[in-house]
Amino acid sequence: MHQKLIPVAGNDYLGLAVDMRLKEVMAQAVLQSSISPMASRFSFGLTDMHKQLEKDLASFFEVEKAVVMGAAYHGGPAFFHAARLQGYDLVLCDENCHANIFLGMRGAELEYQTYKHLNNDHLADLLDATKGRKVVVATDGLYGISGEIPDLKEIHRLCTLSGAQLFIDDAHGVFANGETGKGIAEFCGLAPNDAVILGSMSKALGCSGGFIVGSSEWIKGCLNSHICRGTAIPSPAIAAACVKSLKIIQAEPDRQAQLHQNAQTMREAAQRAGIAVAVDNSPVVALSMKDEFQAAGLSQAFAEAGLSVPYFKYPSEPRHNLLRSVARAIHTPQELKTYGDVLHEFTS
Repeated sequence: MHQKLIPVAGNDYLGLAVDMRLKEVMAQAVLQSSISPMASRFSFGLTDMHKQLEKDLASFFEVEKAVVMGAAYHGGPAFFHAARLQGYDLVLCDENCHANIFLGMRGAELEYQTYKHLNNDHLADLLDATKGRKVVVATDGLYGISGEIPDLKEIHRLCTLSGAQLFIDDAHGVFANGETGKGIAEFCGLAPNDAVILGSMSKALGCSGGFIVGSSEWIKGCLNSHICRGTAIPSPAIAAACVKSLKIIQAEPDRQAQLHQNAQTMREAAQRAGIAVAVDNSPVVALSMKDEFQAAGLSQAFAEAGLSVPYFKYPSEPRHNLLRSVARAIHTPQELKTYGDVLHEFTS
């Protein structure tokens, strides 16, 4: 077996996590500042570099404000604290939403109901049954395990008709999807202010941490949350790398095009091998196997060929027969060929 496996999984969609330009910026920033943020933002942890990053994120997403956090996982608790401050008393969310959304709803002591996965008819029925209440509709943008994308245009239409606020956890979508990289909201045709969006800096951006973008009122509420007041933000060095990464993404749109071309190559390889994939428009290429044992077997076959596509039971995905493989913009033709060869040999 190969000693060092090449990732065809994980979340480094654009290949920026290994980009030397980010490493150089981060190394220089560490020498000038610190490895740790050393304090929360309300003490002395918020530096000029963090302020620049929040300004750049707000500008990129064309909204009023942004707030960065130590992890995107903090987004649910921050947002639903803000929702409670604004008088929202009910959340309707997709049953397969990421765990941070459930953590946030429960922490804010908000009543919530789930609608069937990707089922907007069920969501519409729930909205009709809750008229007169102040409602948040919560959904993932790109479901990180299956790669599925909800019909956000229809969800937004339903929210507009009912007066509900839309909240999108697009940790896996931002920077790697949409015409200019604004994520699944842009991909589905939403305007910048149609939703409050939670994003990750640990995935396509290639760095670490999370953020929320939206109106000044929403961001003010998030900043008032215990999670923002009592936890550290990313280090100044990470913030510097994020600022640099944002510039690279905007200057090099071909990265996203290459990512999606590589994903299409992987889907075609799966099709030739007779393996179904969950969706056909995502950088996540979820291979639908007979059962969890076959999925684990294919994972082992990839490892023996030098590719890392680990199998485990994902907490937010009830289908245990999916093996999550992921395209990266920096995959070489030889790596993609090896991927296809493994699928062919496994099913022969």
